[in-house]
Amino acid sequence: MLLKRAILKLFSLTVFTGLFTFSASASANIECRAVDGRSGEISMSVGRLDVLSVLSARVTAFGRTWSTTEGEGTTIIVGQAFQDDNRMLVDFTDDSVDVVLISLRTVRVSTADEYGEAGILRIGKAVYPVLCEGD
Repeated sequence: MLLKRAILKLFSLTVFTGLFTFSASASANIECRAVDGRSGEISMSVGRLDVLSVLSARVTAFGRTWSTTEGEGTTIIVGQAFQDDNRMLVDFTDDSVDVVLISLRTVRVSTADEYGEAGILRIGKAVYPVLCEGD
């Protein structure tokens, strides 16, 4: 009986540790900043899945903030998100999903050791060339 309890505790600890480790590595952050000296930037937390899953996002430009987190600026909703080995496409809409307010389009360039992403962040009619990095 004592051995069964010890095995059960060890199993539970192993499962808990595995879940905790998985959740810690199940997401990443992507930061894109304007390269032309203007203030346009986007920060996203994304899921590490076979598909791009935007968990949260914050966009700043013109002294304004848009965010998927309520209360952190103008509320935006992820309209669509796509990523493959070569590009990333993300659109954010207003909270009634009527109008695409913000779009991010990037291309990825990679070597065996490093990768980089560059593209365009569109906020309304303003367009920002951006460089992106992630963890």
